[in-house]
Amino acid sequence: VCGLLGIALTAQCMAAESGWFASLGAFDPKASTNIRVDAQSGTLGTNLHLETDLGLPDRRVVPQATLGYRFNASSSLEFNYFDLRRTGNRVINENIIYNGQNYAINTNVSTFADNQTKFIQYRYTFLDSRNWELSVAAGLHSTRFTLGLSDISSGVSESVDVTVPLPLVGLRALYDVDGWRVRAEATYFSMQFNGMHCHLNNYTLGLTRQFPY
Repeated sequence: VCGLLGIALTAQCMAAESGWFASLGAFDPKASTNIRVDAQSGTLGTNLHLETDLGLPDRRVVPQATLGYRFNASSSLEFNYFDLRRTGNRVINENIIYNGQNYAINTNVSTFADNQTKFIQYRYTFLDSRNWELSVAAGLHSTRFTLGLSDISSGVSESVDVTVPLPLVGLRALYDVDGWRVRAEATYFSMQFNGMHCHLNNYTLGLTRQFPY
């Protein structure tokens, strides 16, 4: 389970009514990640909150790119991508079992996490006034999540790499003023996958400078 609350600052090239558009900018997400990894033998893993239990930073500015095609004033198709990589180090205050590997209390554990997120979505605008725009979106999201734990003293390490496809739905509000666009967006992903319940909530407040072509 991963929650992201982020602030984005982007530059965007847009077509007036139809055609391609693109944006490139910076995304500053605040992450909150809960995970448990069980061993294939059936040994249950420890429920972990990566930011508090393993010392991963909850914030890191990362690039974010969007490419889309606008069919008309109300319909568009969008592809988005960002990659959130974090490292942390902590002396743990409990025994941790991760993918069958035991890390004893007071062990100095180094952690690496990489969250590569890409999604494609169809967007429909149902309200478009002079300055305001409201739209809904639906599509498919894919996250490749890599998490590795290493005992700094002994060198014992364990890592898991999994790609999870998730359907998504979203709601977005835009407000245009003097060539700038303020964006508030909420996206929700959820599904059952290989016996796991996976979901990710993404809330974004953004400011975009528009460049028509």
